[in-house]
Amino acid sequence: MKWNFLKLFFALGLLIWLLLQSDLFKLYQIILQLSVGYVLLAFVILLLALIINAIKWYILLRQYNITTLFKLNLVGIYYSLLLPGQFFGEVIKAYRLGKGKQDAEQIAASVAIDKITGILGNMLVGLFGLYATSQILPSILVWTLSLAIIIFIMVLLTAQLLAIPLKRSFHYIIRLFPRTQLVMQQLENLLNAWLEYFKRPLLLLGSILLGIIFQLFNIGITLILAMNLNINITWIDFCWIITIVSLALFLPLTIAGIGIREGVFVSTLALLGVPTEQALALSFSVFGLSLATAIIGGLVELNQAHRLS
Repeated sequence: MKWNFLKLFFALGLLIWLLLQSDLFKLYQIILQLSVGYVLLAFVILLLALIINAIKWYILLRQYNITTLFKLNLVGIYYSLLLPGQFFGEVIKAYRLGKGKQDAEQIAASVAIDKITGILGNMLVGLFGLYATSQILPSILVWTLSLAIIIFIMVLLTAQLLAIPLKRSFHYIIRLFPRTQLVMQQLENLLNAWLEYFKRPLLLLGSILLGIIFQLFNIGITLILAMNLNINITWIDFCWIITIVSLALFLPLTIAGIGIREGVFVSTLALLGVPTEQALALSFSVFGLSLATAIIGGLVELNQAHRLS
């Protein structure tokens, strides 16, 4: 509770500091430029993106229908905004779908693989944007993202190499502490499910490609809102901007990414000459769509809880 309070305090502090750096009246006028038509179009594209994301999960977990996975993704978004850090939403998804089921370990592995391929697709789109842009940007952006992708892949490969030693360690722990047998068996099942996915490279490639498509939809949403706010930035530049924003939101430092999202939008768009007020207006617009989606996810969760009761 105390930690959540500190995160909320930090989030509000960041947001207030950014607002103090801007002309609030000008910011208000810019936000008024948003038209209902543009916002609705962006929201429809967001729903399509979420359907693609459900299909992305479905190819990893074919025994469940796309509608179920789509609803769980909405619930995950709800908890990602409600709790500090996006990974909480992924944990809730795995728990909700796997509770009391024999394939719980495969479900957990599918959620992890789905997230990993999504992050990798996200970073690849961002790297493309950094190399394809006509803007003169700090070279550290390209090198940092390139290094992040290399490290990310190396960690995954290392995890594969450590799989057999890990299995042996599970058996060794069981011999020393027989009461841990159930937990160790579940961990081994999870590891086996994880390894099965890596035996199917075409499946992983398909998941990465769908992750790229999902990210391109997110870029299209931001581009539509930016156009409505008279921000003249190309879609190529939004490729790297949205990647940086997305990766920054993984940091569990604030509630719902408040403050971090705005700070990253302001700092990245400043490199392209976009005033603070316009950057903040775009950030608030993007957050507004995320909030609307989270509310829908909350309603889905409430409906499911009502059925169980």
